Amino acid sequence: MENKINLCVTIDTEGDAASNPNSTYIGTRSAIPKMVETFDKLGIKATFFVQEDRICQVGSRFADIWKSLEEKGHEIGYHAHGIIRSSPEEQEEIIAQGLTKLRELGLDPVSYRGGRFFLNGHILKALEKNGIKYDSSVVPGLREVFRDGRERCNHIGAPTDPYFPSFEDHTKRGDSKILELPINRYPKFPSKKWGGVLNGGHKDEILFDYFLASQKYKVLIMLLHSWAYLSYKIRDAVRRDKYGKFKKLAYESLTMIFKDDFLTNGEQMRQFERVLHYITENEIVNFSTIREVGESWVEENR
Repeated sequence: MENKINLCVTIDTEGDAASNPNSTYIGTRSAIPKMVETFDKLGIKATFFVQEDRICQVGSRFADIWKSLEEKGHEIGYHAHGIIRSSPEEQEEIIAQGLTKLRELGLDPVSYRGGRFFLNGHILKALEKNGIKYDSSVVPGLREVFRDGRERCNHIGAPTDPYFPSFEDHTKRGDSKILELPINRYPKFPSKKWGGVLNGGHKDEILFDYFLASQKYKVLIMLLHSWAYLSYKIRDAVRRDKYGKFKKLAYESLTMIFKDDFLTNGEQMRQFERVLHYITENEIVNFSTIREVGESWVEENR
């Protein structure tokens, strides 16, 4: 594997509106199976960060899917929302409860991604305490805020290569035992503007060539969301902030009536497959899970 670049395809598998307790799960039911078809076709093993928290219980609702994916060689990691405005004690409780539930289901999560890319020292300590070894929440150069001014995430100044973060400042190298695998981002994007990451879109070929040509990235992270591959009309409807239980039931009933070809975005699925085909043509790239890259990095940098 010398001189190879490891590329991790990661999917945040969450409610279609991950911070809404009345979120639908059409993305999980309809988009995930089609994405897996592409992975099977190309021989790619991916990492699925699965939401299991007080808001959405994607892990326990679809346990059979995650078990079958683990059996195929894919990785199931943990994904949590509702932690940004929580106290350190609540953050630890959310993480502990979610990981306990996934492990009770027979899954083996050792990697984590925070909802909205939120990370701090308290969370790092909670992750260590609960058996997580690898994190992929940091997007170097990105800082986002809510409308009220509270930070959603702040990763300005973070390293672009894997590192062990500091508990005092997660954007610095330090003493944490959690290996951080940053999500690559085109560095000339403004700090407050999301974008410039590999996300299965039409700009990915250009971004991939840029990251490859820069020669400073030994690990590339592709970031996808399950809901992003729904039909535009379905996606926009189910991701609105205001909809209740009855509306949720109405939309979820669509999955019982219509086939996945109607519910998913066919062109976006085809673009996703084209991007992966483009990347697989480059022999220097090795597709890996977060766990595989983490284990290899730790072994090589002892």
